[in-house]
Amino acid sequence: MEANTHHCAKICFFHLQRVHQMRRYVDYDTLYMLIHALILSYLDYSNSLFACSSQSALPCLQHVQDVAARLLCGASAWTHAPPLLKQLHWLPVLSRVQFKLCLTSIVVLLHNMCQNLSCIVRTPSFSPVCVATLSFHVLSFM
Repeated sequence: MEANTHHCAKICFFHLQRVHQMRRYVDYDTLYMLIHALILSYLDYSNSLFACSSQSALPCLQHVQDVAARLLCGASAWTHAPPLLKQLHWLPVLSRVQFKLCLTSIVVLLHNMCQNLSCIVRTPSFSPVCVATLSFHVLSFM
């Protein structure tokens, strides 16, 4: 898993270098789309695999996201990244992994989608009030 993490980071840093070279020639919206398409989508693509990985694998991916946030905000390399992530409304990598797993589980449980996943995810025993509240929050999110 460590090798996959480092390979993912290597590819993301390659794309970040290319985006960094062209940042003067594009506007903010285009820069945001490039970073989202090339870096964030690649981090999110297989991030549920990193949920069970060791905690040493996640800081490497978090560093990629921090560099992407600094590039997008035009900040220096020494700028503290969490305020930039908050400004961009980006979750840290570990939170992104947890969010994706929780959202997938809720969609499988509430909408009976993905029959191959529904046999893996067990239905928790909630009270009817809790299920109604959970359904409301999920439906309002979608």
